[in-house]
Amino acid sequence: MRNSELKKLIEEINKAIPKKKQSKELQDAIEKAEYSIKNYYPITSVAKEDIEQACLNHDDKVPSDVKKRIDELDEGEMEWLAEKLCDDYMEQLFWSSLRIIFEERLLKKEK
Repeated sequence: MRNSELKKLIEEINKAIPKKKQSKELQDAIEKAEYSIKNYYPITSVAKEDIEQACLNHDDKVPSDVKKRIDELDEGEMEWLAEKLCDDYMEQLFWSSLRIIFEERLLKKEK
């Protein structure tokens, strides 16, 4: 979920349930979400369409058995896949890419 979407959701919750009527758990969850909005920025997401694109064969088609399995993926499996992709990215590319992109695009602007 993008930060703008999260902000809108928090606004809708606060409109629907006034702060005085919110449970402690809800207030804590909103506070954590607001902290995330201010301090973290999402990089990417994964969708079933992405898996299809990754599984294209030489004819630019997804094999029928692969397509069937992709269609059957449930939310838990998609979350697991997203976590594995995140772990893989963090272990292999994240830090070097972050430094290179920052230095090339943002650090040079100040000079």
